[in-house]
Amino acid sequence: MRFAIIASIAAALLLTGCSDPVRAAASAVRRAGPAQLRADAARLSKNVFAAHGAKLRILRPTEAPESFQQLQPQSINAYPDGFALILRAQGKLRTGIYIVPDGFDHSPNSGNGEQFTPLADGIYWFTFGR
Repeated sequence: MRFAIIASIAAALLLTGCSDPVRAAASAVRRAGPAQLRADAARLSKNVFAAHGAKLRILRPTEAPESFQQLQPQSINAYPDGFALILRAQGKLRTGIYIVPDGFDHSPNSGNGEQFTPLADGIYWFTFGR
């Protein structure tokens, strides 16, 4: 079953990702479940930052919850206020899905080479490093 879900997400991203990556990401987020993604982000945030006082940690996708892995990130930047699932990296440009953990009252702000577009409650399409 897990393989079928991952395969369908991958197929959807391949079919729609070339023409509109934001719409493809929004669709993948809906399938993965925004509430599940945010709940998993809250748990992961506690685990990542309780033991490490860092402001940024780079995670391998295999270190993330299954819901994150379903979105097939290349890597994950863990920040104290959210997770950037990097779906595409080209030079200094990074694009992907930013997840604010459940229970956090925070909306990321665009500016300084960062742009955020809402996909669902607490979940955004991001572009870093234009």
